[in-house]
Amino acid sequence: MKTFFTYICILLLTASGFAATGKLMGIVYDKNTGEPLPFANVFLSDTRLGSATDDQGIFKIPNVPVGTYDLVVSMMGYKVLIVRNVPIEGGKIRAFRIRLIPKVLQMEGVRIEADRAQANTQNEISLAGHEVIRPRAINFQAGAFDDAYRMLSQLPGVASRNDLNTQLYIRGGSPDQNLVIYDGIEILTPSRLFVVMGGGISLINPDLVQTLDLAPGGFGVDYGNKMSGMMNIMTREGRRDRVAVQTSASLITARAIAEGPLAGGRGSWLIAGRRSFYDLVANQAFDKNYLFPYYYDLHTKLSFDVSPDNKLILFYTQLNEGAQMYDVENENLDLLNKGGGHIAGIRSSIIHSQSLATNMVLGYYEDENDVQLFDTYNRGHQAAMKYDVRRVSFRGDVHYYPREWFRFKTGIQTDRTDMHVLSRVNWRNYVDLPDEIDLDAEMLHSAAYWQGRLRLGEWLEYSLGMRYDYSTLYNQANWDPRTKLILGFEDGWSLWVSSGIYSQFPDFTTIIGRGEAMDISRNPTSLGPERAVHHIVGMDWKPDWKTTFKVELYRKNYKDLLVNVNKDLFIPRNEGDGLAQGVEFSFEKVRAKEDRYGFRFNYGYSIAKYERRNTDVWIPFDYDQRHQLGASVDIKLPLDLVYTASYHYGSGFPYTPILAMQRDFYAQAGYVNGWEAVMASTNSARYPAYSRLDMRLTYQYRDRLTAYIDLINVLNHTNVYQYEWDFYGPRGEQTAMYMMPFIPSFGVTLNF
Repeated sequence: MKTFFTYICILLLTASGFAATGKLMGIVYDKNTGEPLPFANVFLSDTRLGSATDDQGIFKIPNVPVGTYDLVVSMMGYKVLIVRNVPIEGGKIRAFRIRLIPKVLQMEGVRIEADRAQANTQNEISLAGHEVIRPRAINFQAGAFDDAYRMLSQLPGVASRNDLNTQLYIRGGSPDQNLVIYDGIEILTPSRLFVVMGGGISLINPDLVQTLDLAPGGFGVDYGNKMSGMMNIMTREGRRDRVAVQTSASLITARAIAEGPLAGGRGSWLIAGRRSFYDLVANQAFDKNYLFPYYYDLHTKLSFDVSPDNKLILFYTQLNEGAQMYDVENENLDLLNKGGGHIAGIRSSIIHSQSLATNMVLGYYEDENDVQLFDTYNRGHQAAMKYDVRRVSFRGDVHYYPREWFRFKTGIQTDRTDMHVLSRVNWRNYVDLPDEIDLDAEMLHSAAYWQGRLRLGEWLEYSLGMRYDYSTLYNQANWDPRTKLILGFEDGWSLWVSSGIYSQFPDFTTIIGRGEAMDISRNPTSLGPERAVHHIVGMDWKPDWKTTFKVELYRKNYKDLLVNVNKDLFIPRNEGDGLAQGVEFSFEKVRAKEDRYGFRFNYGYSIAKYERRNTDVWIPFDYDQRHQLGASVDIKLPLDLVYTASYHYGSGFPYTPILAMQRDFYAQAGYVNGWEAVMASTNSARYPAYSRLDMRLTYQYRDRLTAYIDLINVLNHTNVYQYEWDFYGPRGEQTAMYMMPFIPSFGVTLNF
């Protein structure tokens, strides 16, 4: 009887406890787009009860004592919403559908969420001509090895000379002419294992991508200054609703990420790591002193809302790579490599009012690499390159929108760069490189920009901007004006025209990334900036945010290009002119979660060439690819399966063939044993066309498990990277070096 009485008392006490509390839950939307808002703050005024919306915009506040409360919903870039006098009844659930109103002022990088980036940016006519890569597209892209940089090569106007690396050539520009911005900090070498594998992996961890904005040309004065394309990479913040852990493994890398709320949902933390995977297995088959190329990185990020309109973000990334190999592929070649880097920054974004905001970034960037090559049996034959670059930078922007139809931006940027490059070559045969490069320089770069934007509804936008850049190393300044006109029509049609000047000062990436050896250490005081004038005309049709039809024509006139006037001295001068022009066409339908299929088709035709001034001899750039064609499909199958496939075709890149070998009777020994090559005109021949088909089958189980099988180069097409020549004897022998063969890959991701 006593036990029965105790049991009844427990039931009564429990029932009374339940009756004394209720529950709040709901979903938060963007009022204009209807998209759910993840990581919005939801709390009850004058209490410690609150939560944050999850990645679907859903929030839950359990165990709320019976009473009446004011419900507060806030998010950076939106007006604070207060729901007055919300009654909470015992044992009941009160549900809300909340729509937040965006403020008049919205800054780039302040309010872009991964799940709705495509919808927002596609409807923003100011980004006409840009390509925005969604995180989901990276995770499902066939043949990309989970690397955002690799999937960019599928876009029109973007070429890759070798699918074994991640270097990108955009609209007739070399990799060192691309502007890469990583969380507000300019990155000089986004491709890692740059020297050993030509950039076999990018520093972009796919688990961290919030948005990747590619402007192949014609970007605004506020981004920066380079002659070719611009990539703006924003990494995401950690979750604010709960602690989450994700682990992944694939053929190339193993990854892990942990994240969670900070200060009761007012902020978040995130830690992510990635390491190459294949080298750990391969190293087991060799001596302990033999290390295949490896790479790993560590990324941390803290974000905190000082107030609903004041956000502070701290981030840090560490990079490491290396290799130690002997008698590589029986070529009597020993390779030693050690490299690493650091990226750190503090970003403050404050919305002061509906018409004024500021954005400031203080950053530090460091990259160093030491590569040594030796003849296995003759250590006197060696080549070495060591570089070290350090940069401290500050950027401050002011966004002022006095009227709905007028927007004004201004900003300043300053950075100090210390560059050290040492290269020495003493090889067993002739190589087209200088014997020594020794660059030791400091450069203070200062910049400012002004941009006004007139916008009349959705039908017209006109922007006019000016950018000023000054370099102490070259003691020169640039004034680069840029303008853009966008006309919007009914039913989603828009037309844009843009024109502007883009310039850049030579730096250490000119030495290692141009593709043609240039020793800028010999004559820095006589060098000046290189320039390109961009002209773009484009048109697109967007009946909805999922579907885009786009055509774009462009022309880039290069001026003052660095060229080696004497091919044997490698001392460049600003005596080159160039031209890159083409037309690009694309048609895309994005597959949303509720859709069955999506697809993309694109084609581009282009010409990229240059001349040494006053010679009237135009030479195709090494990366001049006349035709590009890409196609991909994304199909949702039964049983939680997703099938994706991509095909890429490109006409052959140019090269310089050898016509014959001739005896050099005046030299004790020619290039090799008294023979020298008779070369044809520079880049007068073409490699065979490139063709590759990739397929991927992905299985997803309740957002907990994702597994895929990736078939790369399914048809095993032998794509030629380059020809090597055996110089021995009167007839040179040509040997083809190929790119990626058929490779089956795999991957698995677990979420906790």
